[in-house]
Amino acid sequence: MAGATLTAESCKELLAKQRYNPDILPQLEAYVKAQAANNTYDIDCNLAVLKLYQFHPDSTDVEVISKVLLLALMRLPSTDYISCMYLVPERVEEMELITSITTLGSLLETCSFRQFWTTLAPQREELIKGVPGFEQAVRDFVCATMRITCAAKLPPLAHSPSGSAATSSPPLSHTPPAR
Repeated sequence: MAGATLTAESCKELLAKQRYNPDILPQLEAYVKAQAANNTYDIDCNLAVLKLYQFHPDSTDVEVISKVLLLALMRLPSTDYISCMYLVPERVEEMELITSITTLGSLLETCSFRQFWTTLAPQREELIKGVPGFEQAVRDFVCATMRITCAAKLPPLAHSPSGSAATSSPPLSHTPPAR
């Protein structure tokens, strides 16, 4: 299985047998890149990669970490992104690429959507290359959040006995206002 491309099932089997073996990192990293390219997702694999990086810091690949974080952001409002961030070492968090992603993650988590798009714009090509579907996943999250927010803030329409929506404003007058 050393040269074979992992699937969700083969990754699960590999992790069951050798979860903490650093020799499986190249396979797991290739699988993370395949997830990003094919818009698939395997949180168990991604967390295993981050955990192996904690145990073997010399093997850390910042590009793979960035893809793991971007894939997790695509699953908001799931808590996967937070789970991944807990496993990213502080020294890696301080790297420019990861800092950019954590800034975007913070903006999404705080519903600062306009600022998110403004922040993403100048670094779009570099940051999300190789992760098709990222922007659409963010749009879906924004729409879902707005739908929930609007549903919670708008009271239902009160209906009059005749069945039409009652209004609380006075009827319109056709006479001009007095001068």
